[in-house]
Amino acid sequence: ANSSVQGTRASGGGVYVMNGTFIMEDGSKITGSSASYGGGVYVAKGTFTMGGGTISENKASGDGASGGGVCISGGTFTMSDGAVISKNTAASSGGGVFVSERGDFTMKGGTIGGPEAESANSAENGGGVYIFEGTFTMSDSAVISGNSADGSGGGVYVGGDSPGSSTFTMRDRAVISGNSATSSGGGVYVYETGNFTMEGGTIGETTAGDGNNADIAGGGVCVYEGTFTMNGGIITGNESDGSGGGIYLDGVNAKVTLNNTSSISGNQAVQNGGGVYVSDGTFTVSGSPNIRGNYLFDVNDVNNVYLASGNTITIGAEDLTGGTIGVTAEGIGVGGKVKITNTSVARAGAIFTSDLKGYTIVESNDAVYLSDVETMYETTNGDKRMGTFKNALDAVNSSADGGTITLLKNIDRTNAVFGADNDTPITFKGSSESISFI
Repeated sequence: ANSSVQGTRASGGGVYVMNGTFIMEDGSKITGSSASYGGGVYVAKGTFTMGGGTISENKASGDGASGGGVCISGGTFTMSDGAVISKNTAASSGGGVFVSERGDFTMKGGTIGGPEAESANSAENGGGVYIFEGTFTMSDSAVISGNSADGSGGGVYVGGDSPGSSTFTMRDRAVISGNSATSSGGGVYVYETGNFTMEGGTIGETTAGDGNNADIAGGGVCVYEGTFTMNGGIITGNESDGSGGGIYLDGVNAKVTLNNTSSISGNQAVQNGGGVYVSDGTFTVSGSPNIRGNYLFDVNDVNNVYLASGNTITIGAEDLTGGTIGVTAEGIGVGGKVKITNTSVARAGAIFTSDLKGYTIVESNDAVYLSDVETMYETTNGDKRMGTFKNALDAVNSSADGGTITLLKNIDRTNAVFGADNDTPITFKGSSESISFI
């Protein structure tokens, strides 16, 4: 039978569960209730199963108020197909759902938010879901969409500044789309003790125009001092009005790892890092990930991975075996080079591409570089370097057994290095080659 609950109290405005079991089925509603914690439902070390029904238009109000729709404090919450949590608000954290005290939330289906603007859950942080010292698993056909945060984590906020861990796992066909944050992490915000693992699913648009958005950083995902491991899935169609349309990484302890065939494409940013912006921390790739087709707004310039000054890409233990990764690096100038990986990579030229016109991907003995230098040269003693064409000639011709020179860009014959005659052969140690110059 259909049923409806309304109420007001300190915790669990509609329903309060203590060491018990509460079940909602199709047709049931909890609406218009309010509390400081769990405007609709509060579960303390009990079990809540939501197989259907609606939790809507509830609110958690007051200082630190959390869980506009549902607050799980040490309890267990399972949500399935047909269940809807929408139009709830929290003054502080978790407009839709707040999980703490080692609580566990499993979302096998259903919707938190909705495609229409009026369906949104909202909060200062974690418009849809906030995980603080708890566990959240999102799988099957679960959807978190259209939620908003005045701070960070429009869809999901995971982590905190306490010693307890906060874990979020996303897999299967799960979708996080159409969420927004006034600060960072339109789709997901991972903070300090937060650990987010993406095994599958989509963060971003599934239909045109329903990607996630952040005003400052990380339209899809923002990681600040937290950990994000992407083993599969797609991050696409997200936007940042600042940097990091797909992912924004910051903080010395922050870690983002892309494995297997993870895909980041079709994202946009106003400033830098249409796909990924690495401000600080460790950005690791292995397997065959694809980071391509990401852009900067308005100018429509390709801008996939942007490495802020001093940052490189770490190659994982499983090695980088394929995929496509476009790169831009801060601080590179005309005639210069910037290291983009921490080690050499087989087939680097086939995997990495330069997003900067006129620049080249070059592999050396110890790293991969984004380069505007003229040559790569190697003497027979194994010394492999980059430099001007004159540097290369001098090194090879002074080596006992010569060496090889690879031109990385056109050489201007009018350069004072050469003299006047464009057709004069340039002699290398042990061979003579005629070179055409621009």
